[in-house]
Amino acid sequence: MKLKILHRDPEIIVVHKPGGMTVYEEQGAAENATSVLEQMLGIKVFPVHRIDRGTCGVLIFALNARWSTQLRKSFFDRRVKKTYLALVIGIPPDTGSIKTPLKSREGKEETALTRFTTLETFELAPEIPYSLVKVEPRTGRFHQIRKHFRSIGHPLLGDEQYGTEEINALVAKKFKVKRPLLNAFEITFPHPRSGRMIHVSTDPDPDFSRLCP
Repeated sequence: MKLKILHRDPEIIVVHKPGGMTVYEEQGAAENATSVLEQMLGIKVFPVHRIDRGTCGVLIFALNARWSTQLRKSFFDRRVKKTYLALVIGIPPDTGSIKTPLKSREGKEETALTRFTTLETFELAPEIPYSLVKVEPRTGRFHQIRKHFRSIGHPLLGDEQYGTEEINALVAKKFKVKRPLLNAFEITFPHPRSGRMIHVSTDPDPDFSRLCP
């Protein structure tokens, strides 16, 4: 398997990670993006951030440890802007902010902020609407988008952990989808060497797009 390359220069490479693939080697995962990219390029690469296994979309790698450190600092300093597309159950408000505090993996409560815009609404079945939402997480908490949309009563389609079992079963049967329908759509970040802002975007995987006729 090969990954689609979205941007490449001497310091960094940005790829499209398909849904279902992990970033790192994990138990039970057939392939991971880091190993696949290293096989493609024949060199060691350094993943700068993480997106969930089920999420498709933009993923940044550095080509040496120095640039990896620099890029990770940009994430820590919140100089990176990330935009996602999500398919959620129901019809959220036209725009909104979700500020529900979230617990870290260690159980510590942390502040969190997610902003969103509802773009379009569709029908899964009679009287079962779902919506395409543009999402801008302003903090980077564990499963932030998935947890936040559950907290306002609009969990992601296909999300077995935070979603609705009955509707997930309908999505799986009708569209053959068994993952949270979340796409890391675009990212803007400072280049680690030059400092100029880099903007990269990518389309969702076909299984996501099938639900947006």
